[in-house]
Amino acid sequence: MNLLKENNDKNYEKFKKNHADFIINIYRDVFTVFSLKEVYDTVNKNICSLSELSFYHSIVKYENMPLRTFYKGISLDTDNFEFKEKQVLFFQTKKDGKKYFIATLKLHYNNRDGYFTFASEDEDFLKGFMIFYCSLAKTLRKYSEVISKSKSIKENMDLYRIITDNASDIIMRFDKKHRHIFVNSVAEKRLKIPQKEFIGKTHREMGYFSKEKCDFWEGEIQKVIDSGKSHKVFFDFEMEGEIFYLDWHLIPEFDDKGNVNSVLTMIRDITEIKMIQNALERSEKLFRKLFDDAPLGIILFKKDGKIFQINKHLKEILNYSEEEIKGSYIKDIIDLEISEDIEIIDEKPTDIWIKNKNGESIITSFIKTNIYDEETNYLFSIALLRDISQSYESAVTIKKLSQAISQSSESVVITDPEGRIEYANEKFYKISGYTPEEVTGVSTNFLNSGYSSKEDYFKLWDTIKTGKKWKGKFRNKAKDGSFFWESATISPVKNENNEIINFIAIKEDITQKIFADEALKDSEKRYRELRNAIPIGLLTLNFEGEIISSNNAAKKILDLNENAENDEYNLFSFIDNINVKNKILNCLDEKREIEDMDIYILNSQNKRLWIKLNIQFSNFRNGLIDCSIEDITEKVQTEMRLRRAEKMEALGTLTAGIAHDFNNVLMCLSGYADLAYDSLEEDSEVRNYISQIQASGERAAKMVNNLLAFSRNVKTDKKLIDSYSVIKKVIDEIKISIPKNIDFEIQLSKVSGFVLGDETDLYQVALNIITNAYQAITKEDGRILVKLYQKEVTEEIKDGKVLIKPDSYIVLSVSDNGSGIPDEIMEQIFDPFFTTKSANKGTGLGLAMAARVIKGMQGKIAVESELNTGTSFRIYLPSTAAREEEAESKSKTEYIKGEGNILLAEDEYQIGALMSKALRKMGYSVKYFDHPKAALRAFKNENNFDLIITDQIMPELKGTELIEKIRQINNRIPVILYSGYNDLINEDNYEKYKINCFMAKPVPLQKLSIKIKELLNAGKQ
Repeated sequence: MNLLKENNDKNYEKFKKNHADFIINIYRDVFTVFSLKEVYDTVNKNICSLSELSFYHSIVKYENMPLRTFYKGISLDTDNFEFKEKQVLFFQTKKDGKKYFIATLKLHYNNRDGYFTFASEDEDFLKGFMIFYCSLAKTLRKYSEVISKSKSIKENMDLYRIITDNASDIIMRFDKKHRHIFVNSVAEKRLKIPQKEFIGKTHREMGYFSKEKCDFWEGEIQKVIDSGKSHKVFFDFEMEGEIFYLDWHLIPEFDDKGNVNSVLTMIRDITEIKMIQNALERSEKLFRKLFDDAPLGIILFKKDGKIFQINKHLKEILNYSEEEIKGSYIKDIIDLEISEDIEIIDEKPTDIWIKNKNGESIITSFIKTNIYDEETNYLFSIALLRDISQSYESAVTIKKLSQAISQSSESVVITDPEGRIEYANEKFYKISGYTPEEVTGVSTNFLNSGYSSKEDYFKLWDTIKTGKKWKGKFRNKAKDGSFFWESATISPVKNENNEIINFIAIKEDITQKIFADEALKDSEKRYRELRNAIPIGLLTLNFEGEIISSNNAAKKILDLNENAENDEYNLFSFIDNINVKNKILNCLDEKREIEDMDIYILNSQNKRLWIKLNIQFSNFRNGLIDCSIEDITEKVQTEMRLRRAEKMEALGTLTAGIAHDFNNVLMCLSGYADLAYDSLEEDSEVRNYISQIQASGERAAKMVNNLLAFSRNVKTDKKLIDSYSVIKKVIDEIKISIPKNIDFEIQLSKVSGFVLGDETDLYQVALNIITNAYQAITKEDGRILVKLYQKEVTEEIKDGKVLIKPDSYIVLSVSDNGSGIPDEIMEQIFDPFFTTKSANKGTGLGLAMAARVIKGMQGKIAVESELNTGTSFRIYLPSTAAREEEAESKSKTEYIKGEGNILLAEDEYQIGALMSKALRKMGYSVKYFDHPKAALRAFKNENNFDLIITDQIMPELKGTELIEKIRQINNRIPVILYSGYNDLINEDNYEKYKINCFMAKPVPLQKLSIKIKELLNAGKQ
C-alpha cells in the first residue's frame, strides 16, 4: 500500500514487505486500491486468479497502470463499464469465461480520496461481505493520519500493532522454533488467554491445547519454514464446548539473505461465513429443495411479524397448510402462556414453546435472523425452529441417569486414553479417601498397591487399547495407606470415527467379600483336618444317598432318631425340591464335588431349614461320599431381612426422587381446582365436577405421602374411619373390572364400630387384596367371596400361623378359588418387590404395603392357601365403638382474608402464578419473583414487605439460603417455607432454619390463609 511511500528508508521497505503485504494478502478475494485518477496503487495475490499472471508479474504489470487499462488486462468488457461509488460492475475473464462481480467502496487516506474494490463469483456472497470491508475501510480511515506521519521503523511497528489489534482476525508471528514472537489483542479476546502467556512459547509449551492440535499447528508452520512459500489451511477448533471452523494463512518472513526467519499468520473465524457461502452457492432449485426438505421448521416473515412463507417441515409440526398460515403473525404460533417471559435475541438460539393447530404445545429451539440488502436496508426475517421435544425429555432422563451414577453404590471412574482421571463419582472418593482436586487429571497409578505385577497391568492395557472389555480384580491403596479390593470392568468409549476417546471403569468394593472368602477357605481347610471336632453335621453317604454314618450335629439338624440305624434314612428324603434333588444327583453321576450349596430341606419333624451342603469324593475308592451339612437358617433369614432393608432403601430413594416434581404438579392441579371451585355458584354442576378433581388430587397427594412413609418407615396420622363405607366404595369401583367368568360374591355386614387409621391406606389395602384375588384366577368358573363382619375374640386364638389376641375386631375376608400360593414362597409374599406375576401385572409392593398398613393399625393379616384350590386373606382390625364428633369446619376453599405486602419466591412459573392469584384473592398485595436472587434484590431495595413465602428447591439459592440472607437484613419478618419433598425440616428445627412455618406441597390454600393471618397478627402484637 503506498500510504507510506514517502518514507524510503530501507528498514521501512523490509517492514512493508513483511507486514503491509501481509495485511493485503490475508484476504481471499481480489483486493485493489487506486486513486480518484483511476491509477492503481497496489494489488493482492488473488488478482492472479483473474489475470493468469504470477504474483510478481502482476505487481510489475499493473503498478501505476490506469484503472481502465487494468481491467482490460483481465478482459473486462469496458463498453458496459461505469465507475460509480458502491456500483456493482460485471466483467468476464479470459481464463474460464466465468462471470465475476466487483464492489467498489470509497475511502479517505493520506489526505486524499481513493477506492477500495473486491471481487467474487457470487453476487449475494459479495453483498454479504460489504459490511466487513466497510469496517476495514473505517479502520484504515481512522489511522490514515497516523500512517502518513510515520517517520521511523518504531512508529511503523506501532502502527502495525494498532492495525492488527483493531483487526477482527487473530494475527500471530512465530520464530523458526515455532515459538510466538507476536500476537495481537484479538488472540487474547478470542482464546481468553493473556498475550504475555503466548510470547516465547510454543503452543505445546503453553499447556492449553491438546497434543493432536499442537502437532498439527507446528507441522503447518514447519511447512512454510521449509518451503519458503505462503500456505493456508482450514481446520476446526473446539472452545467451551463449541466447534469453530477457522481459515489459517501462513506467510514466510525473510532475512536480508533471503532465508525464512519467521512466519506471519492470521486466523479467521469462517464458521458463519462458511455457512453463508454454502447457502448462497446453491441454485434456487436446490435452495427450494433444502427449504422444503430441511429437518428444521423455517419461517419467513416481515418486520411486523407477518408470515409470508413456511417450509414443509414446519407445516408438519404445526399441522397447518401454507394457505392457512399465510397472513398470520409470528406471535400467533407461540404459546404465550408458557413462553410469555422469554426474550428473543437475534441470532441466538432460544427455547420457545409453540402451539400447533390442535392446540398442543411443542418445545422448539428458535433462532431468528434479519436479512438486509447491500445498502443495509431491512428486507425480511427468517426463523429456524427445531422440535427438541425428544432431546428435552432425553436431557431430563440424562440428568436422572447422571444423578444415579453419582449416587451409585459402585465406583465409576472415567479416564482419558492415557489413563488420566476425568471423572469419578462419590463412591470412589469415599472408598479411596481422595478429593476431586487431588485426582482430576492424574493417572490412576496412584492407586497401585504393588499387589499386581507390571505384566498384569501390561495385559490390562493391551486388552482395552485394542477396544476390548477387561474384567478383573484390584487390590488398591487408599489415601490413608489402607488397602481395599475392587472387582472392576473397564470398557473403552469410542467416537463416531471408532477412535477410543475414554475408558470407563465400574468397580464394586469387594473388600469384605475377599476377606470373607479367604476366611472361609481357611476355615474349610481346618475343617477337613478337624472334621470330627467341630459342630457341623458330617455324613457319609453311598451313591444312592443313603446315610451310612452321621455325627451328632447332623442328627440334630435332620432331627434323626438317636436309636435308629443310620441306613434307615436317605439324604434325598429331606429334600422336597425336585430340581435341587436332580442337580445333586447329576453331580454324583458326573462325580463332581459340591461345595457350599445352600438348599432348603424338611427335617424329620417337617421343620423347614436352610442348610449349606458340601459333598466330596475323598472316599470314592470305597464307594462312599463325604458330606457336610450346616444349619444356616438364621443367616439366610438375616440376609433376607438385609435385602428387604436394601430394597426399602432403594424404594425410598426412588420415591424421594419423584415426590418433589409430582407434588409440584399436584399443587397446580389442586390449587387451580380450589380457585375454580370458589369462583362458581354453590348449585353449579361444574362445581361438583371440580370437587371430584379436588378429591382425586388429595388422594394422589396422600398416595405419594404413603409411599414415602412406607419406604422411610414413617408413621402416618390416624383417625377414626368407617370401614364399611371404605370397603363398599372399593367394591363399587372394582366390580366393573372383574372378568365375567368370575362369580363375585359380596357379604358386607353393617358393622357398628370404627377402626383407627387412614382411610386412603385402608382403601388401598382392600383394593390390592381383591385385585390379587381375581388375577390369581385362570379357570373358567372363578369365584371370589368378600366378607366384612364383626368378631369378638375372648381368648387368644390362632388363625393359620397368626396369633389373634382377645379384642373386638372388624374382619375383612377375601377368598378365591385361584391357583394358590406354594408353601416355599409363603413367607416371602409380604417382602417388598417379591412377586410371581409377569412384569405388566405386578410390582411386588401391593402386599408389602398392605402388611405395613395393617401393622400400623394394630391389626393382623392371616393367609391360608392350597395349590390349585385357592387362597384366603383375613384382616383383623381392632374396633372401637365410640367416634369423636368432629366440629364443622369451614369450606376447604373458604380463605381467611387479610391485608399486607407479601414477597413470593418460586422458580416454577405455574406454581408462582397460582400462589399469586390465591394470595391476592385472600386480600394481600403480592410481588412474585421466579428467581431467588431477584427476590433478594427486591427485599434489599424495598422495605415494605410484611411476610416472606418461598419455595425450598430453587436455582442458585435454596429457600433456606435465601432466608438466611433475608434474616441478615430483617431478623423479625415472618417467613413461610414450603417444598415438594422434605426430609430435613420439622417443627423442632424451625429456629435453626430461621423460619416461622413449613408447609408441604401441594400447599392447602385454605390452611395457608390461616397461617398467614396467624403470623401477621402475631407480628402486630
